Amino acid sequence: MYNTIFIIIIAVLVFGYVLDRILDTLNLKYSLPDLPEELSGIFDPGEYKKSQLYKRDNTRFAFITSSLSIAILMLVFFCWRIWMAGRKAFKRYIQLHPLCTVVFRTDGSGK
Repeated sequence: MYNTIFIIIIAVLVFGYVLDRILDTLNLKYSLPDLPEELSGIFDPGEYKKSQLYKRDNTRFAFITSSLSIAILMLVFFCWRIWMAGRKAFKRYIQLHPLCTVVFRTDGSGK
C-alpha cells in the first residue's frame, strides 16, 4: 500500500513537471516576435517586443527553478524512506554514545 501511494505521488509530480515543460516550450515556439497587424493601432511595437522578451526570459527562469524544485522534492521523497529506516538506529546511537548523552541530555529511555 505504501509503495503504491508513493509511486502514484511521484508519477503525478513528474507528469505535471513534464506537462508544464512541454506547454512552456510550445508557448515559446509559437509566440510571435513582431506585433500582429490586428494590434498595430492598439499596442506599441516596442512594448510588445519588450513583453515578448520578458516572457521568454521568465519562462527560462521558471524552467530552471521548477527543475531545481522537482529535483529537491524527489531527493526529499527518496531520502525520507532511507531516513525512516535509519531513524531507530540513530536513536540508539544517541542514547548509547556518552557525548551524545551529555549534549542531548538523553537518559536512555528513548523519549
